[in-house]
Amino acid sequence: MSDKPMRRLNTFFESHAKEHLRQQQRDRGIRMPLIFLMSLQHASLPKKVVTPEDVRHVSILKATGLIEAEIAPALDGSGKYKNARNAIVMRITKDGIAEINRMRTQESQSKPARRL
Repeated sequence: MSDKPMRRLNTFFESHAKEHLRQQQRDRGIRMPLIFLMSLQHASLPKKVVTPEDVRHVSILKATGLIEAEIAPALDGSGKYKNARNAIVMRITKDGIAEINRMRTQESQSKPARRL
């Protein structure tokens, strides 16, 4: 064993950095499907989605009631789990539109005022 005492407490910077990283991970998990939702507002619907990440976003947005979509069931005929390979987004719901408006409001409030 070393003669150096064990450091038990994190420095302020270390604890702040760890909290910032945890917050980014939480935000990314929530924010990415919402960014996808905003992109759907400018897409021609119905829209076929084929990339695995976007299919996951569709699944989350459908489960939360922000969009209406057709997505393959997560279980195959034998009862085994499988990832859906595609989905079709039919429309953004009223709740989805409200969420987009809420995000825009938050975004505009968080930006500093422009100076002329």
